[in-house]
Amino acid sequence: NLVTKINTQNGLPNNTILGIETDEWQNLWLALDDGIGFMPHNYRKGFSIEKINDVGAIYSMSVVNNLMYLGTNQGLFMKPLNIKDSQFLLVPKTQGQVWDCQLIDNQLWIGHNSGTFIVDGINAKQISNQAGGFTIKPDPLNPDLLIQGTYNDLTVYKKTGDTYHFRNRIDGFSDLVRYIEIDHLGNIWAS
Repeated sequence: NLVTKINTQNGLPNNTILGIETDEWQNLWLALDDGIGFMPHNYRKGFSIEKINDVGAIYSMSVVNNLMYLGTNQGLFMKPLNIKDSQFLLVPKTQGQVWDCQLIDNQLWIGHNSGTFIVDGINAKQISNQAGGFTIKPDPLNPDLLIQGTYNDLTVYKKTGDTYHFRNRIDGFSDLVRYIEIDHLGNIWAS
């Protein structure tokens, strides 16, 4: 009996499946012509497909307090998950390229073409104007510091009380850094 049909029309990124494996939780991993696909064991509860118009290309997303945020090439869009048929709305002051949405210390950080924002609901507060905020990570050796890659620099944010503020750029380094990781020794790996 046919259980379901999954293809590019309802969520699969590519219809050419070159291999299928299951993991210890019975999830399906698909070797595709152009990458890897994943289908959870209980796919009916694991994902849903939603066609989204007028938000642009999606680069990042996050869910915070029952609100879904999409970082796109047209801005940051938000919609409540608990209201049926709700629409995505542009968060004011975020029009433009959003590269990254990260939940850090119960705050939503947005890496944007014009800098870095902290978003609370539909309120966006710009905390840095360093162009091209990309990935931001906590420093494992200094819990009050965050490090972020930008178009030109690695930047550092410091937490004072409950508030973060831009502290400095890392001296001696000047390059576009889209992705960073910080290992257990404090080494910054940049791409």
